[in-house]
Amino acid sequence: MRLPSASRQAIPLSRLALVTVLCISLLSLILSIAPLHSQHPGGRLHFPGEISDRHGLGPIEPDPHLLSDRAAIFAGAEADHRLALATARLRRRLMSAAAEAGALRVNAQTSQAAFSRLLAAARYPAVFRSAALSPPGPDTGADLNNATVRSMRRRLRAMLRSAWRAYWRYARGANELRPIGGAPAGPGAGDADLLGGAARLGASAIDSLDSLWMAGLTEEFSAAAEWTLNELSFDQDATVSVFEMNIRFLGGLLSAYFLTGDRRFVAKATGLASRLLPAFATPSGLLRSLVNLRTGAAADHPWAPFGCSVLAEAGSLQLEFSLLSELTGDRVYADAARRARHAIGMAPRPYGGLYPNFVHSGRPDKLAVQEASLGSLGDSFYEYLLKEWLRTNGTDTESCRLFLDAARAIEHGGLLRRSTGSGKFLYLAPLKDGRPVDNRMEHLACFAGGLFALAANATPSCAAGGRQLDSERTRRRWLSIGVELTRTCREAYRRSAVGLGPEAFEFDNNVEAVAIRPEDKTHMLRPETVESYFHLWRITGDQRYRDWAWETVEALERYSRIVSTGGFAILSDVYSARPPVGDLQPSYFLAETLKYLYLIFSDRDYFSSAQWVFNTEGHPLPVRQT
Repeated sequence: MRLPSASRQAIPLSRLALVTVLCISLLSLILSIAPLHSQHPGGRLHFPGEISDRHGLGPIEPDPHLLSDRAAIFAGAEADHRLALATARLRRRLMSAAAEAGALRVNAQTSQAAFSRLLAAARYPAVFRSAALSPPGPDTGADLNNATVRSMRRRLRAMLRSAWRAYWRYARGANELRPIGGAPAGPGAGDADLLGGAARLGASAIDSLDSLWMAGLTEEFSAAAEWTLNELSFDQDATVSVFEMNIRFLGGLLSAYFLTGDRRFVAKATGLASRLLPAFATPSGLLRSLVNLRTGAAADHPWAPFGCSVLAEAGSLQLEFSLLSELTGDRVYADAARRARHAIGMAPRPYGGLYPNFVHSGRPDKLAVQEASLGSLGDSFYEYLLKEWLRTNGTDTESCRLFLDAARAIEHGGLLRRSTGSGKFLYLAPLKDGRPVDNRMEHLACFAGGLFALAANATPSCAAGGRQLDSERTRRRWLSIGVELTRTCREAYRRSAVGLGPEAFEFDNNVEAVAIRPEDKTHMLRPETVESYFHLWRITGDQRYRDWAWETVEALERYSRIVSTGGFAILSDVYSARPPVGDLQPSYFLAETLKYLYLIFSDRDYFSSAQWVFNTEGHPLPVRQT
């Protein structure tokens, strides 16, 4: 295409304009550089850094000072560059070394864990064989063809789910729940002061693990397990009860390990147990009751006699600490518990062989206080003597001997009494100075019915002064005691207005199994009575224990459940048709009360006593198979 003539004539002009612009630009560049120079008198441009002779005629020489500055600048830049390169190389080497060290550390930890496991498995092989039990499906198990029992079981699962979800929604990470306010329970509520006050240790989460697993609540269990393994830290400035941390936390973590096989639960338990060990640093080895998880500072309960440990606390460590040593191959935990039990064995026993409720940690052979009971202060010590013997499948003969002596002392030392009213109820009353303090039985002592039934059903035998635990006469007598004590506790439930038992009840003249004192009329959602129902149902198969358990379920649903949150609350007066509720859902309600109720309506071989022993917080631990 050809351009018009006018366009052809414009081309030279455009080129000229372009040349002109280039010239102007070049001139501007020269002028911009000009200030950097000085004009020599002879017409030569004089650049900075150059000098002429004195008359302006000789050769031009560089300014040595300016050249020196330039050399320094270039040298500095080169040094900076070399330093940057060296730093980068060093950083790469450090990162590589750190990665290699991390890999070596992981390998070392893995090797150490494997070695500990092999060592423990070689010494206690059956502990690991018993860890592969599986729960039945959500709607299978007990009385498969009995629709009523299956329906009851589903209802109990729903109760557990409701209580758990209330805690998880309103108090996740806290120890316990306020089910009315929908908030964490703070210091002063329930057992908060024994669990670090405001510390967020997640007692309800740990206590719920095995209950959720047993009930087949897999989603809820996974949430609790994930929080425990990934968020819970025991490195907190919190003063706690060694006893409570042992039965709730160590027991819960060890149980979770045996149900899942996840070694991280063992690591968590080991870390906690190591933080509890400073409490055992006494001349006798008898622990002090309280310890700070971070500093290790130990102390006694402020309400206990000076320098004294509580019998139930110092003597309820053997199950968990011994099992932890078996799992890790480290004897330090079992040795600590054994030393504590040995110190208790030195205590004077003036009441037919009964142990005193308080033992002096400095002088355990000195009688501190002349009190004895199977309720608070004494209960779980006697329980653990039997259960450690059962857990070791009869190999811990010292536990057997001590239990046989203790059982005889309970029978003949004055703790067992019979009411004089028409009911002729068998009950347990505390002693002081060799005499009953009053004719009053604590709800906490209601576990004894199940304890005697367990002892009667024990399969191992051991010799203790020529006596055998499995003699038929002893078995029948102990089973009878267990049946009668459980009947007494159930009567306390039946005689309330709501079908739930009081915190304590009395037997005096015409009063039988009824609370008199205002503070005794509360119902704390405790498990001891239904725990005895559970053991007696498993051992005897008597339907009445299921019937009594179902009465408790219906009463809990009717009077304790808080509709707005789904949680369950304690009651202030069980003799009121419309009992006031207290704003607390204890962690043991999830760990024990609901668990034992659920198991009563499960297959009788599910978590059978031949394979499992429940610690005093209801956490199942495996029996060593030999």
